[in-house]
Amino acid sequence: LDADACALQAAGRNLPEASRILADGFRCDLPEEKFHLIISNPPVHNGHADDLSLLLELLREGPLLLEPGGEMWLVTQEHIPTGRLFQLALQENARLGKLERGGSRLMDLRSLYENVGMYPTSDGRFIVW
Repeated sequence: LDADACALQAAGRNLPEASRILADGFRCDLPEEKFHLIISNPPVHNGHADDLSLLLELLREGPLLLEPGGEMWLVTQEHIPTGRLFQLALQENARLGKLERGGSRLMDLRSLYENVGMYPTSDGRFIVW
């Protein structure tokens, strides 16, 4: 999923078997099936000061689009408070009722982001989550 057709073309060369969707965030018609893997280097600035709204949307919506056992990998700049945004996304999903369906909990809140790890790049400029 990317708003840049050139980025999708490059992704197709790197992962030819992967589905690719041209769209700006999750405000589009996504396939009904869940994803096995979501990989993103979400933009946090658009020539201006940091804007974390797209990253927060990805953290909020991404885990809900994964199949059981699916993974989401993100790359963010080291100064972005991604760890805090994980917590905000979790709180917002709980507040909006996205973690419950028909009165039964879809998933334990603590397990929504289980196995989250931080892997800094060798130059320290980026973190892979």
